[in-house]
Amino acid sequence: MATTITSPIKKFTGRTHFGPFALDFKDGTAQVPEGESLPAGARAYLERTGYTVAEEDEGPFDPSKHNQDQVIEHLEREDVDDEERARVLAAEAERENGPRQKVAKWVETREAVAREAAEREAAKKAAREQGGGDAA
Repeated sequence: MATTITSPIKKFTGRTHFGPFALDFKDGTAQVPEGESLPAGARAYLERTGYTVAEEDEGPFDPSKHNQDQVIEHLEREDVDDEERARVLAAEAERENGPRQKVAKWVETREAVAREAAEREAAKKAAREQGGGDAA
């Protein structure tokens, strides 16, 4: 996905740093370099301060073209549905050496949190049913 940032200063040309991330503007626009993604904090700052952030779909996200942090960032995006997560994780699992360590840890953590939430919900349901049975 190509990301284009438009500055509120229409003819701005120069390099702007957002922590370790930098953008090179020319005549008010900048492209996020290929293979990189705009950090969430930088995106929030840019949008809050009048910049326009536009993403152009270049086809499906390919985890092999991104580092572990970028894959995890993609998986955590609100606009990524379960089907897309499954597709990306399947592609990650098919890597020659298997999924990368940080991505595998992210999956483990996500699954553990989901299991714990399901267990809590089941315990609440059982307690309600048990409590309802005593009252009848």
